Amino acid sequence: MRYIIILLLFISVNIFAKTHGESRDALRAFAASQTSSSWSNSSSSDDDDDDDDDDDDDDGPNNNTNGYSSSGDPISVPWEFGLTWSWTDLFMSKSDKIKKENKLFYAGTSYNYQHWTPTGINNAITDTTELNFAKFELSLFFNSIYFNYETSFYGANLSKGRELLEIRNKNKSGWERFLTEVTFPFAITIDHEPIAKVYFGYDEQVFISTITSLEKKYYLPREDAGKGDLYEDVEISPGDKITTTTLFQDWVFGLKNDFHPNFQSNMGLFMIKYNKPYSLTMDGAQYSTDIYDTDFSAIGFYTNIMFDISIVYGRVGIRIGGGDVRFVAINTSVSDLVSNDYNTTYFQFNGDLGLHYNITDLIKLEASAKIESRNFSLDKPDSNEDDNIDDSKTLNLNSDFIFTAYAGISVAF
Repeated sequence: MRYIIILLLFISVNIFAKTHGESRDALRAFAASQTSSSWSNSSSSDDDDDDDDDDDDDDGPNNNTNGYSSSGDPISVPWEFGLTWSWTDLFMSKSDKIKKENKLFYAGTSYNYQHWTPTGINNAITDTTELNFAKFELSLFFNSIYFNYETSFYGANLSKGRELLEIRNKNKSGWERFLTEVTFPFAITIDHEPIAKVYFGYDEQVFISTITSLEKKYYLPREDAGKGDLYEDVEISPGDKITTTTLFQDWVFGLKNDFHPNFQSNMGLFMIKYNKPYSLTMDGAQYSTDIYDTDFSAIGFYTNIMFDISIVYGRVGIRIGGGDVRFVAINTSVSDLVSNDYNTTYFQFNGDLGLHYNITDLIKLEASAKIESRNFSLDKPDSNEDDNIDDSKTLNLNSDFIFTAYAGISVAF
C-alpha cells in the first residue's frame, strides 16, 4: 500500500508539473536570459586536496567538552542565567512612558499620512492611494476597551481615501490591537540583573494600487489559482486599469532590552507577507508581457537599535532572510525559473525619527517620520572562494518603499 501511495504522488506531481506550460516556459526563458551570464563553467580540481588534513587534531588536549579544565578542576562560569517574573515592572519599563497598552486611561488625536511606492511595471502607470486621515482613539483598562474614529481629509482623492480607510478598517479585527506588542511577564537575567524581555508583535498596512497599461498586456489574476490548464489570461488594452488591494503583514518574535531610559534594542525572528500585481523583473530587465497577482513572503532575523534623548527619539533596524516571490495563478516561484545556484533573499531597512514633549505628566505631544525599504533579490554566491575570480552575483527582483508621518497629542494615566 505504501508503494502505491508513493506512485500516486509521483504521478500527480508529474501531471501538475505539465500545467501552465506556456506561461512558465516563457518566464523561464526570460529568467535564463538574465542569469546565464553569471553561471560559472569552470571546474574545480582542488576540492579534495585538503580532505585528509581536517581531522588531524581531533584528539588534541584542548578539545574538552565535559566542563572540566586540563587540570581536572570544574570550569567556573562568571555569570548565571535566570528568569524574573513580574506583572508590573516588566510592563511599565522606563521607555514606556505613555503607551496606551500600559495605561488605565488613554485618549489621543492625531494626523496620519502614509504613502507606498512599489516597483514599477514597464509601459504602465502605477498609482497608489495615500492614507491621509485624522484619528481619535480612546482606550480604557490597559487597552481592553478600545474605540477609534478615522476620517479622511478633503482633497482630490477624497473618495479613494475613504475607500482605503474602509478597506483598512474591514481588515482589522478587535483582537489585533492586543497583538501590536505582547510582552511576556518575565525577564531573562544575568547575575540577577534583567537583560531582556520576550515579546511578540504584529503589524499590518493596507494600500490600493491602480495600474494603467500603456500597451497590450496579459493579466493573470489570483482567481485563476488552482484551475490548472483552465486559467484564462485577461487581455489588457492600452488605457485599461487594474485596481487591487495590497495587505502588508508583519510578525516578530524575539527579545528586547528597554530597561535603560535612553537606549533600547531588540532582536529575533520575523515573518512578512504581502501581495500585489507584478511583472518579473531582474536587475531592471523586465518580462512585461504578463502581469501576475504575486505573493511576496520572507522569514529571517531582525535587529533594531532605538534611542530616546531629551525630546528626540529614533530607530534604525534591518531584516535579513530568505524570501519567496510566487506567481499565484500558475503556482510558480521565481526560484523555479532560474538555476539552482541562485537563492531568493530578502533585505529590509527601517528608519524612524521623531520628537516628543511632555507638557505635563499626563499630556504628551509627538511627531515622527518613518521609512521602510523592502527588497527581494536573487543571489548567487561565489562558486569557488579559493580562486581569484569572484563570480558572485546579485539580481534585484523587487523593491517597495513605504513612508509614514504622524503628529498627535495624547492624555494618559
